[in-house]
Amino acid sequence: MSKKCFEEINSDRTILRACFYLYDKESLEIINDDIERNIKIAIDLLDETPHSTIIFTSETKKEEYLKNPHFDGVKKIKVKSGNDTLTIINDFFYRCCRNE
Repeated sequence: MSKKCFEEINSDRTILRACFYLYDKESLEIINDDIERNIKIAIDLLDETPHSTIIFTSETKKEEYLKNPHFDGVKKIKVKSGNDTLTIINDFFYRCCRNE
């Protein structure tokens, strides 16, 4: 998640913030379009293990991601929304924090 978006998440959403990797790369932060910036960050993260990325978004924005020309031909990035997103976040949080 871009630094700009990360900082906009309300601090009351600590669990949600814990699920995201803060990505602070100036060359990508200057992109004004949130969808383009998030796709380019996801592509850039493919260099890191596990070499796949999930973009979490709303149901209304999901199609915008899938139809964006920067997303064309990208196979290792998934776009999730709605209950799929909640399931992934809850599973991640449970696996990371179940011993606390």
